[in-house]
Amino acid sequence: MLGLDALHRFSDEQSLVAGAVASTNVYDDEQDRNLGIGEPLGVAVFVTTAAAVQTGSGTFTFELQTDDNENFNSAQLICSRVIPGSKLTSGSIHILPLPHDPDSERYLRMNYDLAGNSPTLGVSAYLVPMKSVHAWVTYESPVSIQ
Repeated sequence: MLGLDALHRFSDEQSLVAGAVASTNVYDDEQDRNLGIGEPLGVAVFVTTAAAVQTGSGTFTFELQTDDNENFNSAQLICSRVIPGSKLTSGSIHILPLPHDPDSERYLRMNYDLAGNSPTLGVSAYLVPMKSVHAWVTYESPVSIQ
């Protein structure tokens, strides 16, 4: 059974609004490593509050970034995914698979970029092994069962 822990958490029911917003937590690998060698990894994004926009449709971009310093002064993109707002329903799970052998540095964080007419979204996000994500079931409450 997969346990989601604080060390691998990027966001915990983080409320997002228009613009680029960094995750509230940063993953510290304590050194430069080749993440993705061996066990395939990904970022699981759990939607805690459904996407909403005032009018029209919004653009919701999820990015995994890396840097050699905790302030992300020179952030590099590892992977990204654009997900339509209609797919970001409460309780849905979206996966960003890490590429095999990404050029990652010591620190990782998520960056969320919401565009449109006053878009909002709530998410929790974790670094997880890919072998576990297919078995997840979510419910409206913050419970996840395998």
